[in-house]
Amino acid sequence: MSSSQSIAIGDCKCAPPSSRSALTKLVVIGGVIAELIAATPFVFRAGGDNAYIAVAVVTSILTYAAAVLAGRAQGRPVLYFIVGLAIAFRGYALFFEPFLSSDIYRYIWDGMVQAHGINPYRFVPADPALAHLRDAAIYPNINRADYALTIYPPVAQFFFFLVTRFGASTVVMRIAFARLRGYERAADAFVAAPYAAAADPYRRLRVASTADLGNRQRRPC
Repeated sequence: MSSSQSIAIGDCKCAPPSSRSALTKLVVIGGVIAELIAATPFVFRAGGDNAYIAVAVVTSILTYAAAVLAGRAQGRPVLYFIVGLAIAFRGYALFFEPFLSSDIYRYIWDGMVQAHGINPYRFVPADPALAHLRDAAIYPNINRADYALTIYPPVAQFFFFLVTRFGASTVVMRIAFARLRGYERAADAFVAAPYAAAADPYRRLRVASTADLGNRQRRPC
């Protein structure tokens, strides 16, 4: 029996010590990552791009370590912890306006232009024909507003239009993109699953064993 396998005693399934140790380390590293992410907006405002990159490098290294530990840990608490952090991080970001790119303001602007029946490829944002659409929240933050037409293709434009029907704000647009990326990752996982099984001939055996143990009545360890 390998150290990564669960230890079954009667009807009780206990995680091996190595798994519990990996989970403990994962929680510690997750806490450090959370602190770094919480500090990132303020670090960027104080130190600019260089400070942001430094924090991002450290966070990336810790994220890699967390991914390794997540592979060694077992049980639903690992999944709950990772999903909980992911939701918390994305929710936290909504309290701040985007500071690495201003492209999102063009997305919203293009959606607003379409909502008024105007072709978004026809005028630059600063054109007098669109003066009645200018506001204090979106228009001042559009980059290259006085000389660049939108570069986003029709499918993207349709997406911008749909999202802005729910609200012409950065919060609504970021939530929509988060949902879209979630669907993309789910589709990627679905497509990649057969290849992952083929690459690991023991995967099906482990999945079948886990399902069999899950069907048994368990007692707390």
